[in-house]
Amino acid sequence: TPSKLLRMLAAMMLAAISKKRRSPPPFKARSDWHSASDAGAKNETGHRSVGGWFCQGLPSSKKDVFWFSFSLSEDLHPWAYLKPTPSSAIAAMELYASLVTLYLMLRHMPRSDSLEYFVPLCTDNQGNAYSILKQAARKWPSSALLMELFLQAAEFGTHLMASHVNRELNTWADDLVNQQLPDFDQSKR
Repeated sequence: TPSKLLRMLAAMMLAAISKKRRSPPPFKARSDWHSASDAGAKNETGHRSVGGWFCQGLPSSKKDVFWFSFSLSEDLHPWAYLKPTPSSAIAAMELYASLVTLYLMLRHMPRSDSLEYFVPLCTDNQGNAYSILKQAARKWPSSALLMELFLQAAEFGTHLMASHVNRELNTWADDLVNQQLPDFDQSKR
């Protein structure tokens, strides 16, 4: 019998190809929703965490955004603990943060805001931005996380547009990863 991993990949592929897939028209605009995500890993302590935010329109302060911030645990996120040092898995953790951001954002925005637009995802990981744009990744677990990212996008009939931002411009997501939360509105967590 096929392994559990092979059965899961086959189920995901079947779910993806059974959806009607439309190609975006060339005049498709960027959504007016904004988002950013990040991940952190501390080699000294072994701590791993992700965080991200999203909102409609340009935010003027941290109080304007919906956000998340949490630590990854070995029992719930074993894929983040496969490499010997935490920072070795940072690309996969940042892709996971993009996935969580997309999942939450698509459930907060009106359906009409996701259907006719490219939904933006900003990351300070240039490799992940390229992986999302080309819809491919070579390494495990990034390949599985990328498949889930596009499966979620297909579920909502939307298309993704990833962009790389310099680390200095991703400070709010960085604050969320480092648990610096006082300026964020707790009711939007």
